[in-house]
Amino acid sequence: MAILGAIILTFVIGEIWWFFLRGNPGTETVQELLPPPQELQPLLPLEEMAAIPAEEVLLPTLLTYDRIETIESPIRDNIDYLNINPDEIVGLTVKKPDVLESTVSEPYSFTDLTQDLGLKIPLSISRELDDRFDLFIFGGNTFDQNECARAKNQPPSCYGPRLGLALKTANPVQLAAVLRTWEKTMTTDLKALVLSKTGNAATPNFQTGNYQGQIIHYKNLPLNTVTVEYVLAGNTLIITTSKSSMLKALDTLTVTEAPGLNESE
Repeated sequence: MAILGAIILTFVIGEIWWFFLRGNPGTETVQELLPPPQELQPLLPLEEMAAIPAEEVLLPTLLTYDRIETIESPIRDNIDYLNINPDEIVGLTVKKPDVLESTVSEPYSFTDLTQDLGLKIPLSISRELDDRFDLFIFGGNTFDQNECARAKNQPPSCYGPRLGLALKTANPVQLAAVLRTWEKTMTTDLKALVLSKTGNAATPNFQTGNYQGQIIHYKNLPLNTVTVEYVLAGNTLIITTSKSSMLKALDTLTVTEAPGLNESE
């Protein structure tokens, strides 16, 4: 009987040691894998982490640029602050003004651009365009200055910087057809894109020229340093406001691996 009691006592002591004194071995394993609680806390306060803006994903541009500058909307109020060199083509990333002190600005869409500059794009044109677009500025060159000098008594804006657009289309065949119809009102619809005073058109209708195998449709207002012209090169529509800026844009069309400018999502 004494032997049986000793056995029972030994068994009870062993169970107590196993469950209470030894501890849970699974818990020890988890504690060894996890870092101390203080190391699990964020390195910055939550409000500071929320203030970190998300990194923008930039898609390839439609043209290649000498450099890219950021300008705040409205564009015409801030364009004079840009330092554009002669014969330089600069891509412009446009940002909406931060009126609500938001840490992340909304994307600047093509609709925002048309409203910002006061452009009129017919529905027959806009419905053929993709969301992707570039806004760029060309710095003018000595050719423009010489042209204005020959015409005499021209204001400095006769050979100044020129804005331009590159627009993506999913249906170039259909767009080509409606572009010819748009020519009837294109110069007035896009007048706000021209950074110069415009005069009477040199010809009543759009003229055509050829450069690098691309057909340029243009109207001089009245010199070729102040124009409205366009080229549909593949699925990219290029619109510029001088002869020199169009030639420069076509020169940059062959390479399109530069960082992105504007993307509406």
